[in-house]
Amino acid sequence: GTFFKCEPQFHFGEDYLAFPDLKWYGADSNAYAYQKGYEMKSDHGWTDLLELIYTLNYNIDNIEEILNVDRVLWFFAASTVMPDLDNYFWFVPHNFYLYQNASGQFEIIPWDKDHTFGNALINPINDVGGNISWIYYYNPFEFENNTDRPLFSNLIQVPLYKLIYTAHLRTIIEDVYNVDYIYYWATEIQDSIESYADDDPNLFFPFLFGDYFRFNVDNLLGLWGSQYCGITSTVEPRLAYLLGHEEITKTPPVISSVTQANLTPEPGDTVFINSVVENATLVELMVTTSPYGAHFESVDMYDDGLHQDEGASDQIYGAYIPYFSNGMHVKYYIRARDNDAVILE
Repeated sequence: GTFFKCEPQFHFGEDYLAFPDLKWYGADSNAYAYQKGYEMKSDHGWTDLLELIYTLNYNIDNIEEILNVDRVLWFFAASTVMPDLDNYFWFVPHNFYLYQNASGQFEIIPWDKDHTFGNALINPINDVGGNISWIYYYNPFEFENNTDRPLFSNLIQVPLYKLIYTAHLRTIIEDVYNVDYIYYWATEIQDSIESYADDDPNLFFPFLFGDYFRFNVDNLLGLWGSQYCGITSTVEPRLAYLLGHEEITKTPPVISSVTQANLTPEPGDTVFINSVVENATLVELMVTTSPYGAHFESVDMYDDGLHQDEGASDQIYGAYIPYFSNGMHVKYYIRARDNDAVILE
């Protein structure tokens, strides 16, 4: 499929005059902004890329036809929580690929993640008058109204997408983003690579002058005029900030169970899904037969006693999967919302 590396096409030392920002610069793929902002890796694909960019900027209601929006929102959520800002959010947007899969949707593929948790990114931040707080307290909605970053701002202007993005932030924070989990994960990796690190002939300059391999996990390292953010020393203040953020602290509904009535359906059988959901104004069964996990359809779930949901108003919701053909592999999840937030299960 169509495949682009989203990296400015300039040599070291040259001024960056074009960026893979997904802004619309006209219908001519030979435009300087496109040719210098993107590198085509497939045999063809400029028409596909321009269709994506145009749809993002001028036809957002149809964006899911050409972009896997949910996975893009997951990418932004993970990048924001950690944080890893050396990507689409950076002064120069870069460090990602765009790939159009067989479903017709573009996927975002991140690469070059060495500045996760801040790492050496603090140095260019210091150079422009910033400080470590720019990393610890980076606002997950910083680019919400920034027209120079339409892949984020145009998606987040869609109310449902903003709620889903925020739900993904909550999931990452609740499931993995804490000091104990990250410390265990980091030291487990260190244990497996320490002997190789000791023998590395190409260590970064400061690391030649001390045993910082372990130290830098828990501490901001300042040495020889440079700084390197620690891992857990970033996670702790970052987590405290995120847990107090006004969008993240909004309370979503609670999904306590999801059950499928018929686990071995025959062709033509009706398959009902039930879910116990508290405090929801809308509950949806999101379902697809796409092998790529794309193009999910929304089916309303009801708590009226008429959809295999037991009694009315008992917080048990029901709906049936709208596919009946033999051999279909169905994927589904539950999406529930109230007036402030969304939860996915």
